[in-house]
Amino acid sequence: MAETLLKAVAQTEPHKVQVSFCGPKGLLAKVREMMTANRIPQANLHTELFEFR
Repeated sequence: MAETLLKAVAQTEPHKVQVSFCGPKGLLAKVREMMTANRIPQANLHTELFEFR
């Protein structure tokens, strides 16, 4: 996913990248870190949180 975000930012401006993600809390935290590293605003992250049983 890090490579995909890097390519998206290279093709447009970071504030124009929207990320939709569903998963557990730990993976969501990692996605947020990658977005910060690529200067994508946290407001552009759309999530659905769930936990594995």
